[in-house]
Amino acid sequence: CIPDDHELMAGMVGLQTAHRYGNATLLASDMVFGIGNRFANRHTGSVEKYTEGRKIVHIDIEPTQIGRVLCPDLGIVSDAKAALTLLVEVAQEMQKAGRLPCRKEWVADCQ
Repeated sequence: CIPDDHELMAGMVGLQTAHRYGNATLLASDMVFGIGNRFANRHTGSVEKYTEGRKIVHIDIEPTQIGRVLCPDLGIVSDAKAALTLLVEVAQEMQKAGRLPCRKEWVADCQ
């Protein structure tokens, strides 16, 4: 869980939330990571609107949750910590090799 006061926290996404920035950030995104979550129609409203124009990656330890509500572009059956540890390691290697773009402007926009 990302703390509400974390600098990259945009808020919760969904129909039953008061976090309008979470929804706005989602709609402006080109990629969504669902980590240990269970996508549901109350979160997405319209699956088509939720997935339109963006890649979806869903990480969950329970394989039956992946693809249950929406079909992700990539489904990863794994413990969240194990998957994220590996993804961070790969990202750090890519950053050292100069293969990751600078995202400071994007982070500032999100804040």
